[in-house]
Amino acid sequence: MSDLVLASQSPRRIQLLEKAGFSFTSIPISTSELIDENLHPDTQILSITRQKLEAAENWLNSLSKDASTVIVADTEVQFQGHHLGKPQNTEHSREIIRRLSGNAHFVKTAVIIKNLKTQKEVSHIESSLVQFRNLTEVEIDDYVRTGEGMDKAGAYGIQGLGQKLVAFQRGSMSNIIGFPIEIIAPILKTEFHFPPST
Repeated sequence: MSDLVLASQSPRRIQLLEKAGFSFTSIPISTSELIDENLHPDTQILSITRQKLEAAENWLNSLSKDASTVIVADTEVQFQGHHLGKPQNTEHSREIIRRLSGNAHFVKTAVIIKNLKTQKEVSHIESSLVQFRNLTEVEIDDYVRTGEGMDKAGAYGIQGLGQKLVAFQRGSMSNIIGFPIEIIAPILKTEFHFPPST
């Protein structure tokens, strides 16, 4: 196992970390990702990310896997003060896209990187703004039928067909995808001494 572990099997996160030139192992984790609506939005997302970190540590310990540094991340879409998670079904997906139509929302990704041997830890929350176009019902139905957004917070993927829903965005594109590599790569290099392999 690599000294660097990505606690996610998201193809998008794996691809972004690979393209940045890092050697790592990807592991599966499972958490409830329950939202405490009484918490500040940033505290909410950090809480979920910490749940993922604990799950990753438990998984590694249970299998006696030796890894020095773990990366965990969680991405949320926040609209008018509310958290929009992954759609439960196609009707829910349609409802989310309809709410976002013509409006702006924030995409936030919390990242925690931790050296399990030294206990050194760095956390960061990256925020980007996305403005949707005014969408017709036909456009909404056509996109929902693709199924692209069913496994994504906010029910869309900006890196795919979902880009057609967007008028403009401000901030990190990789953050909107779910993994702000522009922030993560420098932290890995300077704070945890993981130079890219390429």
